[in-house]
Amino acid sequence: MNTEEKVRQARAEYQREYYKKNKRRLREYQNKWRKDNPELVKKYNTNYWLKQSEVEHESKQ
Repeated sequence: MNTEEKVRQARAEYQREYYKKNKRRLREYQNKWRKDNPELVKKYNTNYWLKQSEVEHESKQ
């Protein structure tokens, strides 16, 4: 395992632990943002599902 992989793994572990410790606060912030920005949520959801349909279509070919 090279240094770059070790750094990547350490960062991923840190992020998992941070999320576990701050899960409630992060979820509250996410929900508040979604409530305050419904037009962006709709736009992002639309873009996500359009991209998913493109990926699914490409994988069937």
